[in-house]
Amino acid sequence: MNQNIKLCFLLLLVFVFVALHTSSALAAPIPFITDPVKDELLHGSHPVICEDQVDISAVDLNDIPDVAQTVFEYSSNGSDWYLLEVDSDPHVEPIGFDQKGESTDEARSGWETVWDTSLLSEGQYYLRIRMTDSYGNPAEYTSIVNLDRTPPIPDIVLPGFDSHMSGLVSFQVDTEDTDVTTLELEFLPYNEVSSIEYLGTKSTQKDLGNKKQGDVGPDGDDGINRFCVPTAIKNALDRLAKKDPRIYPPVVPGEDRNTTMVKELMRKLGTDQRWGTAPGDVFRGIIDYLRERGLLPSEYYTTRWRNGKRKNGVSDANFKNYKSQIRSGEAVVIEVGIYKGPGKDGKNPSKDDVFSGRHMLTGEDENNKPDRSGDYDVSFVDPKTGKTVNCKWHPGSGPNGYDQIEYDLDGDGQPNRVDVISMIAISPAKNSPTPGFQTIGFDSNGADGWTVDWDTAGLPSGYYVVAATLTDDDNNSGTVRTVIYVRNMQNLSTGYNKYMLVFLTLVLISAGVLITRLQVRKQNAFKT
Repeated sequence: MNQNIKLCFLLLLVFVFVALHTSSALAAPIPFITDPVKDELLHGSHPVICEDQVDISAVDLNDIPDVAQTVFEYSSNGSDWYLLEVDSDPHVEPIGFDQKGESTDEARSGWETVWDTSLLSEGQYYLRIRMTDSYGNPAEYTSIVNLDRTPPIPDIVLPGFDSHMSGLVSFQVDTEDTDVTTLELEFLPYNEVSSIEYLGTKSTQKDLGNKKQGDVGPDGDDGINRFCVPTAIKNALDRLAKKDPRIYPPVVPGEDRNTTMVKELMRKLGTDQRWGTAPGDVFRGIIDYLRERGLLPSEYYTTRWRNGKRKNGVSDANFKNYKSQIRSGEAVVIEVGIYKGPGKDGKNPSKDDVFSGRHMLTGEDENNKPDRSGDYDVSFVDPKTGKTVNCKWHPGSGPNGYDQIEYDLDGDGQPNRVDVISMIAISPAKNSPTPGFQTIGFDSNGADGWTVDWDTAGLPSGYYVVAATLTDDDNNSGTVRTVIYVRNMQNLSTGYNKYMLVFLTLVLISAGVLITRLQVRKQNAFKT
């Protein structure tokens, strides 16, 4: 009898083992390209690329870590393919840190390669990735991109950012692209940006999340909690999700949607309590999360990853871009750390620069009036505490052109200067339920420059987000946003304007009383 029980138990173990391995073998990879994609700046019918060195990143949507090889290829016609790389290394990066901020562990950060387009002509190209798992199951995914050396990137020349305007406002837009066909100008109604509080030169995003990373996942064996990235992203997305519930994942019985959301982000980002989140997984994880919600690729949301690329020696993860994104109502997270030196490519600066103590913060506010030293007051929601932390932003003060902020990275109670490594923004687009941009006008003749006039006379006074979109003859588009303040005396109706109206009324009344008293005193003087 005992022998029969043992035999049955052994057979059960064998059955479970075979079942598990069979299910894994049947679960072929589901490849997906997360970069290049349409972003906040450049978009169109397909992603637009303009660099000579294009980063290509891919993930397996099955989230089963058994991919053995990824082949990257490109084609100009969809039939004749040219090999870019056979990648058998999941690009291990240092990501875990000890109490001193030194690297301790390594983590997988996905599959990626670099495509040299410097000798290619402009036009449409196909990108193909072919994944094979450890069981020999193949799968492939193809994406179309447009190579445009001078894409239609707009530059709003006038009016300047945060200008105070009234009446008829003329918007002048410039670009290096020579085949632009149309300029479209749109605005975000004042009541749609009410969750941003504007007070003078300061703007604050309201309705952000306040989740703590300690409530998201357990500490590692060394006592360090490494769940800052999914927590910071969740806190940033909260503000958009409250107006667009599609951002939340499906409800799990017995679990509140905030917990479900952060768990889903952890899964997409590959976050682990031992090593945290690999830097290369952050942006592609956000793309994957929004894609699964049906929001990317689409006209609902756009994303932008500023990963320290240089222009005239200045990192694109800078205060100017941070300020613009906060004031425009975009969900913003920034990555900070301490620069240690160049990475494997030996280039300095480069996207694989080595940093210790990486941490992520949710953008909350900014004051675009600098102090006497040229620095700016900013604040973030810190996932360590779920509370606001106030910092100083120092433009271009770090090594190799990195901006820096004053922030207590090591938790000793004293702020340190840490480098702003990268910045990610998630922006509601035209067809999103919020913000609901409204068209101002078009210009289809750029012979005398690209200009659209906006009559603001009938609008309530307040801040407005304005988006300028240029489209060229290849149907590639570029969009930038700016913020202006409309000041119409006849429409002083809300907030600050109400108080100003009361103040002006009191001043006029006081002036009238004073004049009356002077006249009476003058009359009495003549009588004596």
